[in-house]
Amino acid sequence: MTAHQPRPTLSILIASHNHDCSRLIADLSAQCTRLKTSGGALCEIIVGDDASDNTQTLQANREACAACGVKFVEMAQNVGKANLDNLLADESAGEWLMFIDDDAEVCTDDFVAQCVKDRTLADVVCGLLITPGGGAPEGCELRYRYEHAATANRTVEARNRHPYDNFTTFNPIMSREAFDATGFDPRCTDYGFEDVLFGHEIEKQGLTIAHTNTPLVHTGIDSNASFLDKTERATATLLRLGHPLTDHVGASRVAQRLHRMGLEGLTRLALTPLLQAIRRNLLGRRPNLTLFKIYKLGYYLKLKHESKHKRH
Repeated sequence: MTAHQPRPTLSILIASHNHDCSRLIADLSAQCTRLKTSGGALCEIIVGDDASDNTQTLQANREACAACGVKFVEMAQNVGKANLDNLLADESAGEWLMFIDDDAEVCTDDFVAQCVKDRTLADVVCGLLITPGGGAPEGCELRYRYEHAATANRTVEARNRHPYDNFTTFNPIMSREAFDATGFDPRCTDYGFEDVLFGHEIEKQGLTIAHTNTPLVHTGIDSNASFLDKTERATATLLRLGHPLTDHVGASRVAQRLHRMGLEGLTRLALTPLLQAIRRNLLGRRPNLTLFKIYKLGYYLKLKHESKHKRH
């Protein structure tokens, strides 16, 4: 940004990895242009690629950024979403920052204009995540059922009951001062939990948070195998990062209660032999969400036990 260029009100930052987000880039760019032309706020968009090895999606995003005049930053090696988001914040010039996942889809004509209005509600503002209807794509039943089961907890009223616990990196807006006071935890180099840690940190810092109905559609309904792999990687991240994260995540909180009751070892011994059978259900066409919760607990206890024995 030169001395003659006005500072953007809002920087829209998209971290991408092996995902074609060209439509998202084009839709956001068109809305930013309309807003500026009508005398509204100036917004910038920056897209970061986290060392994608899918050349087709990488090229599609490059071309979309070039066509829209959007800055495109490429990582030489994979750094993880948290670190890439931190880097994109450093690259940006806006007074306010908005992070958007690469598998989001714009579903309203005034999304950017509404975000510019929403930014003043609190230090951190989280919009609405919408899961598409129409039934699960074949082979994606687990993620689809999981997301639809979570819909009831995504109303503004439900999120505001525990506002910090419901922070999400899908579409948050925050002041630059709020981001600079926290940032995303650089230890989150693999999948999962940068959102939980950030929500905990902004609460600790005494920053305000608000939840709104400003929507984006979440199109990233992973295959059963991909979602289960992400779940297992996130469980390994949970174990590696430990406290305070373990106080905020379902499987580790249950494990802590079992430990206090003297039942952790017994539960692990009971669940470990069942994990493969549960896994087959989760990878099938009729995955059971109760079994999914049991799998996450059993997998966490198994990893925890294996980790303890590796240290001794």
